[in-house]
Amino acid sequence: MRTLLVAALLLAFGVAAQAASKHCKFRVHIEANPHDGGTFAQPIRTLSGRDVHIEKTAWLSERDVKAYYPYRAADGSYGA
Repeated sequence: MRTLLVAALLLAFGVAAQAASKHCKFRVHIEANPHDGGTFAQPIRTLSGRDVHIEKTAWLSERDVKAYYPYRAADGSYGA
């Protein structure tokens, strides 16, 4: 699930961040414990309909990423 979330976020922000001179915001939030409370965890419903909690604080941001290389796979999807 986390790998899928990271891949989706990379794809979503990859198009906007291809030019080195442009700045983009990049945030990766990981799944949290539902018992962490509203201060640390935010409940969301995923596209599949599953209810999960994510951490409010970003696990990764654009400061953690030095570079990436997006590519198109043979099936037409994208990866990074």
